[in-house]
Amino acid sequence: MARVVIDAAALAVVTKSPAGPVGLHLARGGQAVSSAAKALARVDTGRMRASVDWVVGADGGGSYVDIGASATSEQGFPYPIMYADEFLIPALDAWPDA
Repeated sequence: MARVVIDAAALAVVTKSPAGPVGLHLARGGQAVSSAAKALARVDTGRMRASVDWVVGADGGGSYVDIGASATSEQGFPYPIMYADEFLIPALDAWPDA
């Protein structure tokens, strides 16, 4: 019978480190989707488009990429989520395949 030893530290680098293969794939996806979202965002003042950003992170569930827009109106209120539906959701089609 073969003995399998799992190196927890190496596994964490692969799955949870931004420098590991999962983190690098998430970064490529975040960049591609945020670029597509900027191209699709409505431009009244340019705030929405300029605020589109992404960040790779990790928590107890593993690695993730957070892509969003943090723009606020001139009065300081967040834009309604319906505006994000116009460009963030369609931008997901830009996610790289592999």
